[in-house]
Amino acid sequence: MREVQQGAGLRRVVRRGEIYTVAIAGVTIVAFFVMAILTDFQGVFAALKKVGGGAVVAVLAAALGNYFFRILRFRFLLARRGFRVPPRYSAQIYVAGFAMTATPGKLGEFIRMWLLKARYKFPYRRTFPIMFTDRADDVIANVILCLCGLRAFSNYTTATVIVGCVFLFGCALLMRPRLLKSVIGYAFKLSGGIKPRLFGLMRQLVSGTSDLFQPYPFVIGAGLGCLGWFLECMALYLCMAIYMPQATIEQAIFIFTFASLVGGLSFLPGGIGGTELTMAGLLSAVGLTIEEATAVTAVIRIGTLWFGISLGYGAMLGLLFRQPKVPQ
Repeated sequence: MREVQQGAGLRRVVRRGEIYTVAIAGVTIVAFFVMAILTDFQGVFAALKKVGGGAVVAVLAAALGNYFFRILRFRFLLARRGFRVPPRYSAQIYVAGFAMTATPGKLGEFIRMWLLKARYKFPYRRTFPIMFTDRADDVIANVILCLCGLRAFSNYTTATVIVGCVFLFGCALLMRPRLLKSVIGYAFKLSGGIKPRLFGLMRQLVSGTSDLFQPYPFVIGAGLGCLGWFLECMALYLCMAIYMPQATIEQAIFIFTFASLVGGLSFLPGGIGGTELTMAGLLSAVGLTIEEATAVTAVIRIGTLWFGISLGYGAMLGLLFRQPKVPQ
């Protein structure tokens, strides 16, 4: 009975995710056309034509490379917690999470947790720290890369360093669970004892992630994240170089990662809106016309974000229809 209820719950989540994805895709398309009309409609489409099929293939290949390194990290984190999942299914489960990228609340992580429990009976309390660590490693990788490209945008030094220090300080706390648990306990007392379940979950999360944030797994996780996201930065560089041969890799690294971090901090699904506006603005700042910046941003976001969402739905449908142990 419980599995049937979980299956029904997942179907509701997937349907809701589909609605959000379609709605956000529609809004994104409308916003693109509005931006093109407000600037130079013909100029934007002329810039898009200049990108060419080779650059589009390179962007898609970079996205696949990014997914490959992140899947490796996912398998590493699973193994670190003693979970054994065949390579094929771990890849499918991870990619299936991309389907929910354009939904509120990071439902992609929930989908992965549910699939792991449905097929392998892994409890949520043990897989949630893996999902949390995976997301944290992505953010940390983007911060590290952003700092590496900071020289190309010295005006953003203060903001970038502050953000970097905040995330690194958070990681340091997660490496010292005893101290962080004391801070949570003190915060619980200050709150007057309200929401005890929430504070209990926070303590469980700290306990569950402590071994994943030790130096060895931390370096492996962040390192694989840096390799993956660097490939997408290179995709942006290739697109920039089409219009501006003097573009540098450092510029592309900073623009891509800074825009991604801004999108993440906006708390909008998939960073949609904040990421695009930031990326287009920074591309214009380095010398691209607004039409060229709009075209490059569109190619990069379609070839990374929306390509990943498409693969995610394909992987999720494959798992739901082919896995006999997934509850119906």
